[in-house]
This record gives sequence, C-alpha cells and structure tokens, in this order.
Amino acid sequence: MISYSDELDSLVEFIKVLAERSRLDIILLLKDTPKTPIELQEALKKSQSTVSQQLKILLQSNIINVRQEGVKKTYYIKSPQIYSVLDQITAFIKNSEFSDILV
Repeated sequence: MISYSDELDSLVEFIKVLAERSRLDIILLLKDTPKTPIELQEALKKSQSTVSQQLKILLQSNIINVRQEGVKKTYYIKSPQIYSVLDQITAFIKNSEFSDILV
C-alpha cells in the first residue's frame, strides 16, 4: 500500500516535470499528432540536446512514449488525460487570486 507521504512525493515530482516551459511546449505540440525530435526542435527553436533532454524526462515520467521505426523515432502522448490536468490547472489559475500574479 502506498503511503500518504509517497503519494505527496509522487505529486511533487509530477508537478516538477510540468513546471518547465520546454516540457509543457512539447506536451502541447504532441496534442494532435506524434512528432519526431527534428519536428519538435524546429517548432521549439531549441537545440537537439535541449529537446533530447526534455524528451528523456517526459519519457521517464510516463507522460510520453516513443515509437521507433528503423532509425526514425516518433514521440506521442501516452495518456491524453494530461490535457485534462493542464486544463484544470489553467481554469484554477484563471478563477483564483493567482490570475493577478501570473498574467
């Protein structure tokens, strides 16, 4: 059985993953279609190493998954529920005192 403390630790780690702009950008870019690292690089205007580093963290967090066909890798969202989570966070911010701080 998972303890309350373990659940909080997991939540903290999950929020840390979402707290980085490039990772959020990648999640949003993958919303409609899977993408290759090169496509993500071009859309983000980031270096190959930066994109690779962020993809690795998202993979380790089970937010995305990768499909490999020969040498081509394509990344996609593992669970579309992530978008509900992001929508709820956005709604919370818009409807709270945070909206004044975060505008």
